[in-house]
Amino acid sequence: MPASSLPNAYVLDTGPLGLPAHDRPAQRLPIQQWLIREMSNGATIYLSEVADYEVRREVIRLIDAGQLPASRLARLARLDQLGTLFTWLPVSTAIWKRAAQLWADSRRQGKPTADAAALDADVLIAAQALEQKATVVTSNPTHLQHLVAIRSWP
Repeated sequence: MPASSLPNAYVLDTGPLGLPAHDRPAQRLPIQQWLIREMSNGATIYLSEVADYEVRREVIRLIDAGQLPASRLARLARLDQLGTLFTWLPVSTAIWKRAAQLWADSRRQGKPTADAAALDADVLIAAQALEQKATVVTSNPTHLQHLVAIRSWP
């Protein structure tokens, strides 16, 4: 099969991953429709354990701070549901090692993706995408474009 006819593979970064869990349909529908279209064309959608953690912790923080009503727990349920629809990407030892190399390479090139003391989720997500030969769907392409193939959202 020629490379151009291979189905696409995508890893959702934090911004796009949070959209399908959103309470407002106007926020959810564009990405839901795109995901459905891509999957019907044979694409594989990966759910990064790292991105899930980043979205989930913020939703929990907002609920605990009273900035989202507790009834907004539906967001967490929708996030859980995504884990059943997409292919889950855990962080393995190999991913940690690849991410460490990406982090060091980025620093050496003068293109850090986070503060030196930060864990740096971007390099972990990039390492996962590279492992799967996938494109990262992101709302912040400047952090990732020097590491991995990206698709800007929106």
